[in-house]
Amino acid sequence: MEIARRKSHFIQDFSFPESCIIDKNFRKVILEHVIGNYSRSIQSPLFLAIYGNPGEGKTFQTLQICHEHRLNVCYYSGAELSGNYERDSILEFSDDYTRACNYCDSGEYCVIIIDDFHLSPASTKAGVSTTVNSQLLTGYLMNLCDKAKSSQINSVPIILLGNTFEDVYEPLKRDGRMNFFQWITPLSMKKQIVTDLFKSYLSFRDVWTISNFVEKYRDMPISFFAEIKNDIDKRSIGFLMDKLGHSDIGTYINNFQVLEKRISFLELSQLAEHRKKEFSSGN
Repeated sequence: MEIARRKSHFIQDFSFPESCIIDKNFRKVILEHVIGNYSRSIQSPLFLAIYGNPGEGKTFQTLQICHEHRLNVCYYSGAELSGNYERDSILEFSDDYTRACNYCDSGEYCVIIIDDFHLSPASTKAGVSTTVNSQLLTGYLMNLCDKAKSSQINSVPIILLGNTFEDVYEPLKRDGRMNFFQWITPLSMKKQIVTDLFKSYLSFRDVWTISNFVEKYRDMPISFFAEIKNDIDKRSIGFLMDKLGHSDIGTYINNFQVLEKRISFLELSQLAEHRKKEFSSGN
């Protein structure tokens, strides 16, 4: 039976803000892994596992670093590796891995990123279904590791991103196959990011209070603050609809683009408390 398969997972276009804050150590770990795998004189594990709390920028930073250093990226989510039919989990990935290896022949370099790897068939966690594809996938990935160490053919570094790797198939995590890096956003970096998020919404005086604001919510992920920004924008859309009344969607969108969005620090704090309650109830 011929199974229709998706197009390539290679990312063609990156879209990032003009100014991005990237942690120096995070960049160093990524580049050490990539250079180590492409340098014949270094026996570097094929896999780099980056783990940490969700919503803290693991994926964003990884993609941005690859973009800045002109690395071609083949991107998968862990769930995509499950497949509907036997061998689905490795057929598509194998094709993309071969294509990634061929980039070296044209003088280019590539990296494969598997996001949310803790949700892939390689996880033994309760709630993640284990099928014949789980065995095939873990066997295939271990084989890639061992081939990369024992042969002179091109191999492509693989970066795995996840909240935790505790439940990932143990033999896959052995020394020589996988390195680990735990990501915890430094408070100073979180303050920088949150300041950039809200500085266009606050008065000059209120911008200086952002540091204390972040201190108060220091245990919340970066995504928490990003959602507060979205709440401000949604509130502005509501105000705009009240002002314009019934209108076509294009008018709403055009007016929103030029709308000056301002908020007081008190209003920002109120939105944060509301968002925190929602965050807590969702967890």
